[in-house]
Amino acid sequence: MELGILNGFVVAFISFSVVLYRNQSKKNLNFADWFVLSLGFFYGIGQCIVFWVISAKGLDDSNLLFALNWDNNAALSHLLAVAITIGAIYVGYEFVRVVFKKSEHEKDFKHFKMISISTNNLRLIACLFFIVGVVAHLLYSRAHGGVMGVLENAAHIRVEIVKVENTWSFLKRLSPFTILASFIYFGIVMDRKNIKVIWSDWFFLVASILFSLFLLLSWAGRVGFVVYVLTFFLGHVIYKSSHRTESILPKITLFSLASCLIIPIIGKLTLRRELSFQIEYFGRDLIFPFVSWSNHIDAGSNFRWFKDIALAPVYLFPEKLWGGWIGELSNAYNIRVILVSDYIGGIPNDFLTFSYLQAGWFGIVLYPLMWGGILCMIEKYLIKFERKGLKAVLYANFLLYLPILSVPYADPKHIVRRMFYLIVGVFVLNMFRRTYRSQPI
Repeated sequence: MELGILNGFVVAFISFSVVLYRNQSKKNLNFADWFVLSLGFFYGIGQCIVFWVISAKGLDDSNLLFALNWDNNAALSHLLAVAITIGAIYVGYEFVRVVFKKSEHEKDFKHFKMISISTNNLRLIACLFFIVGVVAHLLYSRAHGGVMGVLENAAHIRVEIVKVENTWSFLKRLSPFTILASFIYFGIVMDRKNIKVIWSDWFFLVASILFSLFLLLSWAGRVGFVVYVLTFFLGHVIYKSSHRTESILPKITLFSLASCLIIPIIGKLTLRRELSFQIEYFGRDLIFPFVSWSNHIDAGSNFRWFKDIALAPVYLFPEKLWGGWIGELSNAYNIRVILVSDYIGGIPNDFLTFSYLQAGWFGIVLYPLMWGGILCMIEKYLIKFERKGLKAVLYANFLLYLPILSVPYADPKHIVRRMFYLIVGVFVLNMFRRTYRSQPI
């Protein structure tokens, strides 16, 4: 177990050192930097917590529900995979950045096409999203005894202990449009020095926030709830600081600590776990990446050859349309390899395990290269929004879901389904956009 703690310190040191070194001159953080910081937190600090809990508290396989085969081979291969991933992420990001730069025939992105959306159009889009989200949730909830019935049975519905034939089940994915509506209204309100904010903006902002918080509680999702709350805080920080490292990092540290306190509270509210602020709580929650890695390294996995990545667009559609023909999903395969007994629910695929599942060590190289390029494309798109408030809050939500949470939750199915409202929202926003060449705000 001491090897696991030492390994965690090394991973954290490498990850944080790389990011600090890269930012000595430019003084800002891009999506690739945030990914590496997240990697250092989950695989570094998280690893220290997990193995300290196992060593100090005497937790074994019976009360962790997992078989953790962490030997020298698992530890050294994990450290090597982290190092390769860090390098590949930056190579993929920088490659796409250079391609963007050349394709635009511009120097250092000093000028590029900005995306402009009028305030009235933003209000219209946000209002429609709010109405659609509320109506969708009301219809979906009818089969579960209404919105209060969903809330009372949230934890059981989540792990499918309670199964109800629901004609409107596909509408569940439309409910989070209220979340997007609250982000748009928040962006409008943040820009109140530049645009005239009317009473309806404040009214719908409050209404959409309250409904979204209720919705997230009814889904029994701790991570989703925390991400939603932190998006407002981080969006405001980005709006005020323009991404500068020295002004963001201290605040990021504070809200990261606050997140650790919020997660147990949300777990208690959603009846998923007893309220506890002891370190064992986090040790159990952070152990799955290391269990998955050690078991797949020992098993010599049958690789999936990037099937999960090719199928990513399919997950935009209701499961009834694709559930019967795409075969075993990667998280189901993960559970089967780990051989978890008496475990209710799914085990997520972390980034390293998911990369390895695709094509072994070739996957450890290729998938981070691809992901680094994707992060660059999305970031370059987001910074083109003219509205500073909208840009800040969208950037914050994408930041939390993609660079940060893609480390513990890397499966494209997980990412697409969590971000469905953002994907649709960006598509709709594009329908109302005007573009022109100017300097970014």
